[in-house]
Amino acid sequence: MLLPPPGGKRQVTRAGARHIRPPQTAKEIREILAETMAGIKFGQLNPKIGSVIAYLGGALLKAIETTEMEERLQALERSNNSTGFEAAVKSSDSPSPG
Repeated sequence: MLLPPPGGKRQVTRAGARHIRPPQTAKEIREILAETMAGIKFGQLNPKIGSVIAYLGGALLKAIETTEMEERLQALERSNNSTGFEAAVKSSDSPSPG
């Protein structure tokens, strides 16, 4: 949970911040951004801090999406290499005799 309970305070020291696991999935980023928006709406979070959280969340989301796309592309390339796809493409590209 990102936000403190109503009327409560939540402080994170530098030592404590090292133990907070950053979000790993788009779903976790969505949840943090939703909590951030609610915190701003109800006056529990400074809008400037919310802006920083949103910016960092967007950057992290882009990194997650890029990593997932790279992994999918590598899997496709491995799959194509193991089925001889490249050899089939090369043979179809060469002119037929005659």
